[in-house]
Amino acid sequence: MIKQLILFFFLGTVSLLYSQEPVFVHLTEKEGLPDKEFYDIMEDGKGFVWLCADKGLFRYDGKVFKSFSNSNQRGLSVFGVKQDHLGQVWCNNISSQFFYVNDNKLELFIDLSNQLSGELVDFMLDEEYLWVFSLSKIFQINLKTKQITTHLDGDNYGTPLKLNNSIYFHRLDSISTITPKKNIKAILATQLKNRDDDDRFILKGKSRLFSLGNAMFFTQNRYGKTAFFQFNLANKTFNSIKGLEALVDESVYEIFEKNAHEIWFATSSGIWIYNFKNNQFQLKNRYLKDKNITNIIKDKDNTHWFITLNNGIYIMPNLFIESCSISELNRNIKSLDKVNDSTLVFGTNKGQFGFYNTKTDTENLITIPTKDRVSTLIYHPNKQTIFISKDISSYTYNLKSSELKKVKNFDNTKSFTVLQNDDLLCTTYNFTYIYKNADLQNKPIHIPVNKRSYDSYYKQRSQTTFIAYVDNFIAFDSVWRPTVISGKDTPIYGKSISETQNGVVWVATFKDGIYGVKNGNVIQHYTTKNGLTSDNIVKIKANDNMLWIASSNSIQILNTTTNEFKILTKTDGVVSYDISGIEFISDKAYFSYGDGMFFIDKENAFKNQHAEVNFNALEINEKTAEIVPEYNLNAGQNAIKIGFNVNGFLYNQKGKYKYRLSGFNDNWLITDIGVNSVKYNSLPPGHYQFQVQPYLEHQQFTGNIKTLKFFIATPIWKRWWFILGTVLCIITFIVWYFKQLIAKKEKEQQKILEKISLEKELSALNLTALRSQ
Repeated sequence: MIKQLILFFFLGTVSLLYSQEPVFVHLTEKEGLPDKEFYDIMEDGKGFVWLCADKGLFRYDGKVFKSFSNSNQRGLSVFGVKQDHLGQVWCNNISSQFFYVNDNKLELFIDLSNQLSGELVDFMLDEEYLWVFSLSKIFQINLKTKQITTHLDGDNYGTPLKLNNSIYFHRLDSISTITPKKNIKAILATQLKNRDDDDRFILKGKSRLFSLGNAMFFTQNRYGKTAFFQFNLANKTFNSIKGLEALVDESVYEIFEKNAHEIWFATSSGIWIYNFKNNQFQLKNRYLKDKNITNIIKDKDNTHWFITLNNGIYIMPNLFIESCSISELNRNIKSLDKVNDSTLVFGTNKGQFGFYNTKTDTENLITIPTKDRVSTLIYHPNKQTIFISKDISSYTYNLKSSELKKVKNFDNTKSFTVLQNDDLLCTTYNFTYIYKNADLQNKPIHIPVNKRSYDSYYKQRSQTTFIAYVDNFIAFDSVWRPTVISGKDTPIYGKSISETQNGVVWVATFKDGIYGVKNGNVIQHYTTKNGLTSDNIVKIKANDNMLWIASSNSIQILNTTTNEFKILTKTDGVVSYDISGIEFISDKAYFSYGDGMFFIDKENAFKNQHAEVNFNALEINEKTAEIVPEYNLNAGQNAIKIGFNVNGFLYNQKGKYKYRLSGFNDNWLITDIGVNSVKYNSLPPGHYQFQVQPYLEHQQFTGNIKTLKFFIATPIWKRWWFILGTVLCIITFIVWYFKQLIAKKEKEQQKILEKISLEKELSALNLTALRSQ
């Protein structure tokens, strides 16, 4: 059955689907997908994903879908997306128009409606020509002059295959190629019958060539059935191939070469995966069985994309994380343990327990009469017995006799541990006791610590037993003398215990991360400050010197030798963080959780993330500007918004960015997930360098640094010559003013003197007149 889990990405809510297959992220129109009907998909050299859809051509950078159209375009639907040697993206439509993207615009290259009469054709590109394959003609169009050369012989041309810089295709009776001199040449006769006894054409649709490693194949619909053949150009052989009989009634839309020995068929009934060994195909798996898959790609991050004809896009973040086939009744798993190199035993919240075969992906349920929850269970290898504790009952199950036996010894046990001499330790909500030789007929030996416990572990080399109690973490020696182990004088509130090969006992806590203990002392303490994604640890389990950590927001691996972390999250395909058990078989780590079980390939699930950041937008004073390496701006152009992005779905779900603006603030800052732009308002004049690089939190990862340079000019009124001129003008004005003021005062003094002189003369005249009288 297919169930849905919810992931919250910045794009919105996407669904996780699982059932005997890897985890898929389902993108629909609810998550911003611009269409639900897709015909073709391609990733270009820059990491953009291009989609041909019913509503047009779209480009996806992992965050935003950008639409491309042309005013002369007849109809929105486009097909056959490809990239040429110059990096330009091409497509065509059913109206026989051929387009290419140039400077973020969809340009019309040529219109062949007169030649093709509405036929949807295949096309190929080399450095000189556009090759167009219709059913009866091949057109050779010069990319520079657009001159058309027609190869017409009334043949039935199939879908071409570009391999090692050569183009191969099928004609009615042969495999042909386009030679380096651009001639069409038949290189292998197929000798297939094309008409029946009544002279009726037995072929339907176009034939198709595909390759797998060094082998080449041919498929064709004959008599209404899909037939497959293998051919060898060197030996001039052409033979039918076995193993693909299940596809004879399927509509095969596209063929994806996974590697030299594995091929995926996109069909109307999902994905069919085949291995090719000893010249024969063998069915390996099927995905998305009820979906109409039209094409498949694998992007630069090894993420697989599946486009559908009517149900949006499915993304497989990680091929190496798969759900196990646990039936609906048994999915709520509470406890997990390993029986042997191919078998796990599990107990459920619904009160049942069963076995899961990792090789056959099958379960075998053992019915328990009582329905109370299985609190914990353990497989005792020397006794070949499974001890099962339930909330209000307890049982044993003997693997030799297949006998299920009800006992009254260990109801509601929190943990079991096998000690020396096959003794069985039981810890409960208020007791700790031991059954010697795991014999339930013996009276248990009680350890005088009467309080709730969460987990226990026995270290064989030192014969030390570790128990995580509700209020502290205690180590008991071989004679059960207790020693409380604390971290820097603070209690350790443990909930899960395990030991790595180097002898370090690790204890996971509810809120304080993970402690490493050796010789009774804490030698290491990991928190979010030095590598953990969360201090709330759900479960830990050691595998050699690797410590697997299930926390509230990720699954991590700690290499206890190098102190390096690896991380997986839901965006990488992890089904759940609510982990109840971890066990290892061969090269896989198995995790039980509330809705079943999944496994992680220990070596291949952790991807080496490739992240290259690029600038994708720039605004100056809220106006879009062209992106160039350097900018010389006027004084008023000081409000700058910079956009950047790492192309790809996977990075945009969990990646952040480090950035700084040297000259303004030399400290590196980190964005939130989904934030890929920075804005600066009212920057002062000066020289600046904006630097940005990808940043994956809690991982050893360094991305490339990209730089933009800015120079914001100083305002005129702040420039030295303007200031000097202004000062000189002021001084000149002051000098002039005071000169005018002095001159005015001198004139006034002159007038006063003249008045005094006149008054003196008048007085003298008056005196003279008086004397005369």
